[in-house]
Amino acid sequence: MIVSLSKHGGLAAGVRLRQPPLMVDAKSLPPEAARDLAAMVDAADAAARADAPPAPGEPHPDSMSYTITVERDGTTLTLKARNSAMSPPFRELRDWIERHGRRD
Repeated sequence: MIVSLSKHGGLAAGVRLRQPPLMVDAKSLPPEAARDLAAMVDAADAAARADAPPAPGEPHPDSMSYTITVERDGTTLTLKARNSAMSPPFRELRDWIERHGRRD
């Protein structure tokens, strides 16, 4: 399983232009960490499926948005959230990737 995190928008958007996403390859992790990562991905996916689509509200032009892409077992899962509307499981996964991910 390969997990990537891309950041978009926010006050420092120009700094992140052309910056590659943070990547984590579960094969490079100890077995327990790889299981933890898989569990966080599953929890964030379940939360995304359970949440109703956000109602259109006021625009937040300086808000950060995040895209987590998961390549697992020949399929690709894409999870998206923004600072103003983020489930706790998505936040936990995002924070974990930020701590453990690398840019290639």
